[in-house]
Amino acid sequence: MGKGKRLTPKMITFADAVASGESYSDAYRAAYSTENYKNTSIWTEASKLMSNPLVLQRIEEARSIARERAAVTIESLTRELDEDRALARQEGQASAAIKAVEIKGKLHGQFEKDNSQKGASPELQRLLQEGWDKENT
Repeated sequence: MGKGKRLTPKMITFADAVASGESYSDAYRAAYSTENYKNTSIWTEASKLMSNPLVLQRIEEARSIARERAAVTIESLTRELDEDRALARQEGQASAAIKAVEIKGKLHGQFEKDNSQKGASPELQRLLQEGWDKENT
């Protein structure tokens, strides 16, 4: 496969898969027919694609767009939640203010799946408990 001046649809599929986090080999498998290939052949072909400047450019552009979308979404939601909390407090709506804080915490990963707050590691909890026990016995 030569280094042409344009990406083929398969090269685009490969680059987009790499940009989304797939391994080079898995991205190659997603883009090309590989049922008769050995794993080493797949790796070799994927490595060749990764040396193509157009493929690398496509990967970086896709990653850059994804980073921008994620950052804007988190930043804008955080800003809106801060505004909502301020308005709720101004209007004397404590439950709405608390809800805005809760949602902001979830957005920033401060809660586990069961909605409990993330806290100290088990090791730190053990050490704290040992200290508590020593002081209170």
